Amino acid sequence: MLAKEQWQKVTQCPSCSSSSTLYSGKLAEKLYKCGDEIISAPQEGITILQCNNCRIYYKSLIPSALFLAEVFSKESRKIWAEPYDFFYESQLLKNLNHHQPFDILDIGASHGHLLKALSNTEGRRSALDIIQYPGLQPYLKGEFIQNFIDAPQLVWSGEKYDVVTMFDIMEHLYSPKNVFKNLASLVKDNGYVLIETGDADNYWPQKYGMEDWWYVKFLEHHIFWNSEAIKKIAEEHGFTTLFWEIKKHKSRRAISGHFENLNQMLKMGLYIFSPKIYLKIAKLNAKSGIQPWSPFTNDHIFIILQKK
Repeated sequence: MLAKEQWQKVTQCPSCSSSSTLYSGKLAEKLYKCGDEIISAPQEGITILQCNNCRIYYKSLIPSALFLAEVFSKESRKIWAEPYDFFYESQLLKNLNHHQPFDILDIGASHGHLLKALSNTEGRRSALDIIQYPGLQPYLKGEFIQNFIDAPQLVWSGEKYDVVTMFDIMEHLYSPKNVFKNLASLVKDNGYVLIETGDADNYWPQKYGMEDWWYVKFLEHHIFWNSEAIKKIAEEHGFTTLFWEIKKHKSRRAISGHFENLNQMLKMGLYIFSPKIYLKIAKLNAKSGIQPWSPFTNDHIFIILQKK
């Protein structure tokens, strides 16, 4: 039995608390799928809003934290289980720390793929997540913090980290201000925070509308950032931006098969020609009709922050 209070209203920007909006578009979806769980959207529907102040986009209704934690716990063996080797990211972390031992906390560690990639390096290997996923334990060489990163108060060892990573987490947040307060506590002076998340300024949502972007169609995606908004909130909490770039999502970078790319190119071409025809064909084939992703579009932000 899932939590009774499944949905909560968002009446102001989660990042800057402004109630002034620039943009509004309604999601067409009536159902969400998470693992094997099928979840009905609220009857009144979900709207994507853009903040007039910091320009991020956010949903007007999001799943409650308790409800989301219960869904993730129920579907823990099926969600985010796809292997990704984190080779590029692990090499970057070693270079960033001059190939010396370093302590790392991976936020949203899921099944432990990043910690596995770092298993031959020295230092603590800790994780923070709302549940402990199967497969994580063998790669822990530190603490496991069970909570949301935007919790008002975290219970943890108090031993700060050289690096904190947040790959594909910023879109899940409830309270970004709490997140950066927690990050400031978790990271050593001159330590690093690495962030990767979707870029709301990329081609697809700007051309077709945020409400049709494939990235907003997930139950657990609540906020959609641009690089300037991340830099701004980070600076407000004592971080400076060392490096940033717009790139492909890590799962897209890992795809090397020509067939998979060709398949996506055909879908993309049909969608560009006629989104309506694409949706009709998708429904005939019992697919959801979510906007296709492009093998070429750079639609994610990657940022390295340093605590001042």
